[in-house]
Amino acid sequence: MKINGIEISIQKMEIKEVDETLIMCDPISKNVIVLNKTASFIWNIIAEPKRTNDNINTCDIVDKISQKYNISKIDQTKIHDDVEEIFKNFFDVGLFQPIY
Repeated sequence: MKINGIEISIQKMEIKEVDETLIMCDPISKNVIVLNKTASFIWNIIAEPKRTNDNINTCDIVDKISQKYNISKIDQTKIHDDVEEIFKNFFDVGLFQPIY
């Protein structure tokens, strides 16, 4: 799978959903990560079981968020920046691992 053209692996986590929020636990380290509603929505798109070798990019996610929440084209620039930040956070906390 690729995120914005970067080949990645996705960290296997134990996941529980509560009110559109994901509570994720690394079964080895026992570290816990809580994703807010938007980050959870993005995670669920990326981690779909049927998804394998897709190349997901920021614009794809922005389109899905815009459709779900009926967001105008004008507001999509802010969403684009937010999605980029969420991707960065997924890398920073180890949910995504780049494959070199």
